[in-house]
Amino acid sequence: MVKMIIQSHYYVALVW
Repeated sequence: MVKMIIQSHYYVALVW
């Protein structure tokens, strides 16, 4: 659960 949220945030940071 938490891992998914962290991964999503990391993905957004990479895209930004």
